[in-house]
Amino acid sequence: MGSAKRVLIACGAAAATSTVVARLLSRELSARGIEVEMEQCAADETEEMALNFDLVVSTNDFAMIGSVPVVSSLPFLTGEGVEATIQEIVTQLGG
Repeated sequence: MGSAKRVLIACGAAAATSTVVARLLSRELSARGIEVEMEQCAADETEEMALNFDLVVSTNDFAMIGSVPVVSSLPFLTGEGVEATIQEIVTQLGG
């Protein structure tokens, strides 16, 4: 397998929400054989940090940051559309 993809998980304060999303996403991507390195950040750090990552998963409404795609993490919190969101993340990571 190639090198791990880098995923930035962003939420309001980089605490509870991003931790929940990171754990769930790590488990789901691992089950699909996708190696990832994840880092969490607060919403106000997202744009500054994003350029060092392959993908941003965020509760905030960013369309794209530079050339880095952004996927909404809200389905992980609501429980609606989780599988479609995971598939979108897999696609964005080239899996």
